[in-house]
Amino acid sequence: MLNSLFIVNTSGDVILEKHWKSVIHRSICDYFFDLQKKESSPEDVPPIISTPHHYLINVYHNQLYLLAVVTTETPPLMVIEFLHRVIQTFVQYFGECSDSSMKENCVIVFELLDEMLDNGFPLVTELNILQDLIKPPNFLRNIANQVTGRTNLSETLPSGQLSNIPWRRHGVKYTNNEAYFDVIEEIDVILDKQGTTVSSEIQGYVDVCCKLSGMPDLTMTLVNPRLLDDVSFHPCVRYKRWENEKVLSFVPPDGNFRLLSYHIAAQNMVAIPVYVRHVILLKPVGGKMELTVGPKQSMGKMLEDVVLEMTMPKAVQNCNVVPSHGKCSFDPTTKLLHWNIGKIELGKPPTLKGPVSVTGTAALDSPPISIKFKINQLAVSGMKVNRLDMYGEKYKPFKGVKMLIFLLFVALAVSQTEQKFGAKPNIDDDYRFPPNIITIDSIVDEYKSLSVQEAEERNFNGPVLAYVTPWNNRGYDLAKKTTKKLTHIAPVWFQAKPEYRDSKLHCKIEGSHDIDRSWIEALVSNNPSISIVPRILFEGWGQSAVEFLRDSSAQTRCAREIVDFYSRNQFNGAVIEAFAPLLFSTGSLEYREMTYEAMEELANRFKKASLEVIFPVKTPIDDSGRANNLYGNRDFKRLTDISTFIQIETYDYPAGKLFGVSPYDWVAEILKFAQKEGANMKKILMGMNFYGYEFKGVSDPSSGDIVPTENFEHIINNKFLDIVKSGEAEINWDENSWEHYFVHRRSVVYYPTLSSIELRIKLADYFKSGIAIWDYGQGLDYFLRAF
Repeated sequence: MLNSLFIVNTSGDVILEKHWKSVIHRSICDYFFDLQKKESSPEDVPPIISTPHHYLINVYHNQLYLLAVVTTETPPLMVIEFLHRVIQTFVQYFGECSDSSMKENCVIVFELLDEMLDNGFPLVTELNILQDLIKPPNFLRNIANQVTGRTNLSETLPSGQLSNIPWRRHGVKYTNNEAYFDVIEEIDVILDKQGTTVSSEIQGYVDVCCKLSGMPDLTMTLVNPRLLDDVSFHPCVRYKRWENEKVLSFVPPDGNFRLLSYHIAAQNMVAIPVYVRHVILLKPVGGKMELTVGPKQSMGKMLEDVVLEMTMPKAVQNCNVVPSHGKCSFDPTTKLLHWNIGKIELGKPPTLKGPVSVTGTAALDSPPISIKFKINQLAVSGMKVNRLDMYGEKYKPFKGVKMLIFLLFVALAVSQTEQKFGAKPNIDDDYRFPPNIITIDSIVDEYKSLSVQEAEERNFNGPVLAYVTPWNNRGYDLAKKTTKKLTHIAPVWFQAKPEYRDSKLHCKIEGSHDIDRSWIEALVSNNPSISIVPRILFEGWGQSAVEFLRDSSAQTRCAREIVDFYSRNQFNGAVIEAFAPLLFSTGSLEYREMTYEAMEELANRFKKASLEVIFPVKTPIDDSGRANNLYGNRDFKRLTDISTFIQIETYDYPAGKLFGVSPYDWVAEILKFAQKEGANMKKILMGMNFYGYEFKGVSDPSSGDIVPTENFEHIINNKFLDIVKSGEAEINWDENSWEHYFVHRRSVVYYPTLSSIELRIKLADYFKSGIAIWDYGQGLDYFLRAF
């Protein structure tokens, strides 16, 4: 197969050469160098070069070429695959495959090549077997080798080499048996000026980190295996079973390996979650540039590691542009404009503005814009893992799935527990019934209709929390009218902000001017058992969140200050919105455990003061039915154990599609998730929306198309009533989301009705959980009939 291997850099220097058969002089590389000089980019060198007596097959990586010399007829793809495996091995051993790492570890490089090829044919390519043969270098091992004269080469043959499963060694034992699967997708997309997809394709991989004892036999099933066009497998996969049943059956190697790779010809399937608004005028006088980059609200995701590049025409002399966020540079030699934006938060799109200097007399065409970014919790291809089962061993492993999506060659990660979401929960028909007869006329005639008996009689036995906000004052009056239907009420009044006093981090509590004593007295007079639990939001922490989470004394001070404030004001407790604001402020999930510990400190302080504590949390499942990485195993149980209630924000579906505000099945799956996690369902509050969405410029909800950010907004009672009273609205029932929607001119409005509300009350009743309403002032009076 391979006769020789040369490792050369882009400057034409031969760093290393290895021969397995006859020695071939390095002058053979001249054929390669001649073609390399003709290409403008290192990646453009042809992968296969024919010479009079040899074939040269090369791959490029990190300023290096691996150049294989073949003298006989050999499948070129096999050689290319092997060279990529060599690169992966070097990266695992040395941290990188580069000019310097090759020179620093040349002895180990030769040892690895000796084991990976035998007389020019691949022999050992599994990383875990190689690591048994040749120990990876580290500082202590290098010192010990220098003292003792030993090498990294093992004196014994790995047990796996002697079995019929050469990729797995015998006698593997782990204290914690775990298997993690990383689904990685690299997506190439070309868009035109209107944002329409011209072409797109997806290249995906499934990488595994297997730490399972013994000889486990795994079976993985996918929800949609026929999405995959071209699939290649690790040798451990039983191909016949995949071919016949589309099931992945395999005995996994120990450690890290790539289970499969696949290709999807996506065409127009890819919905890009970013927009670029641009005004580019390249003319000799008055040239300017204005760029705005932001996430589409309809996707509901945060963009990270955003980089925008433009190669300007040669006539452009300079770009004096100033970014509102990140760093921007322009190279007058290469004409490359590079804008490193970093993270883009929702509602804060960065801009790039400034004059452009152009020579000549004619106006120039705008150059193409290239943008790369990382985004979490988004599976563009729709690939889903249905289940993973293990046979051959008696223990039960912890199974995790991480979804990593590379969008425009940029990574994104989603940690996920065993994925069985997507199917509807097994709920009796009594809890899922056809909608009541709701008409436009019935809404217009009855939306204010709520008798005294209806306002005081409770139809739902579980806890009901209502949020009222100063910006929707109707909620205050409605709360007084229906106090007996509520167990808890949370006026949205306070903010906890970081403040340094005497060089120590404290919590500064703002918003006390919003306290309405007379309103509280009226509530208690109407319902003496009601709990007043004002919300306090951790706001404006930024990098102070990291200090707060690392400093237990700061957490204690802050908890004491909040508890003292609530005790002085004689409240019954608090809704503390701290988990997501603090964790998101750090910008890293590495602080998740510290955030839980901070929540425990707050909860313990409130309990000691005989005050209730309610924690709002983000939904654990996204719009595609996958669990996200905000919560680890049994974390929902942990949260319910330390708090009076946890309130899940199921009132806001994160997709932003024409698929409702809070789809029934999505809410049901979230409650089912909490139940499976061992949470005390009586301490769960299911979020329910009293607001809706208006999608402008569309008229067909059945299509499920993504709506552009600028055409998607919230809608509350006043605007909704204007639409239904206009005489031009048409009411429909969505069988997918189990919500009513209203078609009005070129808009589609999803807004709650008695039918959708009653369905969700039944759902909460089925799971024995409570309800939290956001926000009381955004709904219609007659909604309260259902409660």
